Amino acid sequence: DVTLSRLARVLPADKGKKIIEKRTLLALLTVKLQSEYIGTVRLLSDCSRFNKMLLKTIFDTISPDNVSYNSKGSAQRQGESAFVNLKL
Repeated sequence: DVTLSRLARVLPADKGKKIIEKRTLLALLTVKLQSEYIGTVRLLSDCSRFNKMLLKTIFDTISPDNVSYNSKGSAQRQGESAFVNLKL
């Protein structure tokens, strides 16, 4: 098996040192990539959750059971009103 550590040991000192530096940089970049990946997965998960909630809100407004409240706190049913303007 050829690894960067073994390769660095058999090469001349200056080339071995460069390989060790590159290996260290590769390890740091790998850790950073893992961190970015986890952050991206979390962001996409939140976006998916938000999208589902938004779609549920839009398409469930047709239901007569939906109730919203105005600024005075009184209930208003929105079964007849459109939530999204479909005119172009």
